[in-house]
Amino acid sequence: MLVSSPILPVPFRALFLASLLCTPLLAAPYASGDLLMGFVTGAGEGADDTVIVRLGKSADFRDNFDTAKNKLNFVTIGTQLAAKYGAEWYNRTDLYMSIFGSTDSDTIGDTLQNLDPFRTLYASRTRNAAGGGAPGIARSTAWTFSSNTAVTTTSGQMVSAAGGYSLTDTVADAAGLAIIPKSLGNTLDEYTKPAKANSFTNLNGGIEAAFTAGTWGSLGDAGTVEAALDFYRIQAVNNVAGQYAFGSPIRTGVYKGTITINQNGQVSFIAAGAAPTDGFDAWAVSKGLPAGVAVTDDRDADDIIALMEYALNLNPTAPDTLPDPAPVAGSIQLNYAKGPEAAADPKISYFLEISATLSGGWSNLPPTVNSATTITGLIPANDPSGHLFGRLKVVRIP
Repeated sequence: MLVSSPILPVPFRALFLASLLCTPLLAAPYASGDLLMGFVTGAGEGADDTVIVRLGKSADFRDNFDTAKNKLNFVTIGTQLAAKYGAEWYNRTDLYMSIFGSTDSDTIGDTLQNLDPFRTLYASRTRNAAGGGAPGIARSTAWTFSSNTAVTTTSGQMVSAAGGYSLTDTVADAAGLAIIPKSLGNTLDEYTKPAKANSFTNLNGGIEAAFTAGTWGSLGDAGTVEAALDFYRIQAVNNVAGQYAFGSPIRTGVYKGTITINQNGQVSFIAAGAAPTDGFDAWAVSKGLPAGVAVTDDRDADDIIALMEYALNLNPTAPDTLPDPAPVAGSIQLNYAKGPEAAADPKISYFLEISATLSGGWSNLPPTVNSATTITGLIPANDPSGHLFGRLKVVRIP
């Protein structure tokens, strides 16, 4: 006899689960205004190539900061970096990481791209605070330019370096990473360290951070990371109708967030203020629960803890029931609709498990569907034990 009984989850700390709900960026041709991550070394393994990763539109990160939205583990490139720079790439003191982007360099016209005028720059700077400092606050000196001519020169060089990303012989992989031979013209190494003391001519001291032996520190929701770069937006004009930051100062960098990378090659963007955002807490308050309520709270006495109510978008202040399992072709199906806030929360992961007893021995049940809206699985028939129990487990990283 097959029996399926949903069991309430026990949350636990497992940092590697943070990446389970992340979808890698699909490789796409470079477009004006894209934000790029670069890697360069001057000697040793990987010295013949540069690596560029397309992170998406610079304007998206700009807007995420303005709306206090982090992007956690949104791309993972550890495997590719290990293949290019060695298994311990993150401990190489001669490996440099940088962030850069620009709309097309042009001194004529009022063209806007994602609300950014031509010659709008995005450039990183090494984050100085050892151990991280408060997340969402700059820990570096903002870039400044002496003239619009200097901005134009730097913009043109960034656009030239970005052009290698779209060459037919350097097609990016599914994570948006492209390997570009240094033998080509206008590659990243021609504009940044270790070959140049000043990046893109006018960014004195360089936009790069060198990795160090051991971890860099921790930064908010990104956790322990190997490198952290503050990045800035610099606009050359402020009088184009409809532009972002109309009327604001020109040629002066404005902090727009910090981008980090951890030992697994997971890239995160920290945008929020000093207090990391938390999806469960925000949801709980929106449902009438007090701020800081425990994930095990069950004030409606329906035997469904608040974390599970969040995961399934139930009402934590009125009794609910969990969905019953359903017979399907001689088996039993578990089917749960995910709550939209929890499904989009990188701290939340969903698992299905089975066991022959309720006292332990739970093992993973591979889901037949695990989408942004649903998780479904079939409890196997004809188990030697004669019966199986099934459960949904929800894990939240504190």
